[in-house]
Amino acid sequence: MLVYRAGPMASLGHNHVISCHSLQGWATFGGEASSAAFALSIPVTAFVVDDPTLRTREGSDFAEDVTDEARAGTLHNMLGPAVLNAAGFPALTIRSVAVAAEGGSLQARVALEVGGHESTLVVPFVLDASPGRLVARGELTVTQSSIGLTPFSVFLGALKVRDDLRVKFKFVALAG
Repeated sequence: MLVYRAGPMASLGHNHVISCHSLQGWATFGGEASSAAFALSIPVTAFVVDDPTLRTREGSDFAEDVTDEARAGTLHNMLGPAVLNAAGFPALTIRSVAVAAEGGSLQARVALEVGGHESTLVVPFVLDASPGRLVARGELTVTQSSIGLTPFSVFLGALKVRDDLRVKFKFVALAG
């Protein structure tokens, strides 16, 4: 996820790259989009804040160096009761409601549960299928407020996180 700073004091903060490589789930695909289904569970405590390699890949908006202390502070704020409330809701879950081919591309309508709030999103994606392996990848913009989250804010909003997040994903499912 790409998270951007905002507010009159935005120059005191920095943009964030939030990543996660630890998830569990399943996927089925019988060759037709309408037969596809999947579910994912992502432990929010496995989120990584501002991995230097990923920041470099994202370009100039993420060029600033971020100290270990700043990364730890961001993670603490993100997992706290005001944002994700990891103590009460340790996992983010995504499950397909429907998958369809629309105009030559694939879209999944998904139920997203995060922080005790469930939302429905339409997610465009590309699917690469080979024997024993599925790879789904895509990108979308979503607002935190639309999925039940309140963007982090301090100093009466003078320094805050923008409501919109850019989400990039690549999921690999192997036959098992």
